[in-house]
Amino acid sequence: MNKTKYASSDMEQALEAVSQMFAQVKAEPTPAEAMLWAGEIERVGPRAVIAFAHFWLAGGGQNGFLRAPRIMDLRRFCDPTWSDEVGALTRLQNLVSRFGPYCVPTERDGMDAKLAETVRLLGGWVRVCELLPDPSDDFAFRAFEKRFVSAWQQAEVRVVRGDVSAAPLLPIGSTGSQPRLAAPVETVHNDEEENSRLTAQRG
Repeated sequence: MNKTKYASSDMEQALEAVSQMFAQVKAEPTPAEAMLWAGEIERVGPRAVIAFAHFWLAGGGQNGFLRAPRIMDLRRFCDPTWSDEVGALTRLQNLVSRFGPYCVPTERDGMDAKLAETVRLLGGWVRVCELLPDPSDDFAFRAFEKRFVSAWQQAEVRVVRGDVSAAPLLPIGSTGSQPRLAAPVETVHNDEEENSRLTAQRG
């Protein structure tokens, strides 16, 4: 009974492609990592892994920093709907770069419920735009990544429980309209005081 549904030559080429990606950063997969990659090759198919290797070796997905690929990188490449904290952070970086603090992305742009809740937990859209460091600042970016992963995990629990906040994410300047909403209430309050004073005088 065959252990794989693919030709051995195809599997060997895919495994060699994985080795080349690790060799790019002068590394090699551990025996445990090699087993995981073999299982993933079986899942997505050798051709997909080879295509991913071409993409990765050309610098795709590495944000300018050479590193060995992870299984998650392959899954994101093969399945755009795959959602994990690493992929979500990359998506957030792209959204911040694309929209900035003056416009909030929608679900159509990639801001799904889990990512939106994560942003709320981090202080809102404008705050995230302020906090997100440049990836070239490794120390600052790792610190933000740690906060993001923690918030992402909390958001994941809330989404599963159906306990997501209904508060909309607001762009910069939106909070400036809030004081104007209070003006009519203050006017009504002053009118009531004036009417009471006039009534007392007439009595």
